[in-house]
Amino acid sequence: MIAVYSTDRGWRQPLEAALREHRYEVRSASRPAELAKCLGDGRVQLVIAGPLAGEGDAAQRTAGGCPVICTTPADTTERIVHRAEAVLGAR
Repeated sequence: MIAVYSTDRGWRQPLEAALREHRYEVRSASRPAELAKCLGDGRVQLVIAGPLAGEGDAAQRTAGGCPVICTTPADTTERIVHRAEAVLGAR
């Protein structure tokens, strides 16, 4: 399962849809507390943090030992999905 963390819903939704097209389970979080809740059951294998200032840092602080992909505004949805596949292994 992948947790997508960003306060920008317009950024999160297309990424979540693309990840689901690649058959990944996805949880969404717009605040650190929501991300912590997503991580709480131990099923999340990867966190993808949005490109807005501070989101990568907040995700890394919250994720504990879970891998975090920090994105930039220049990253395309396809590039982020490719990076997630590289971390989790292609399915």
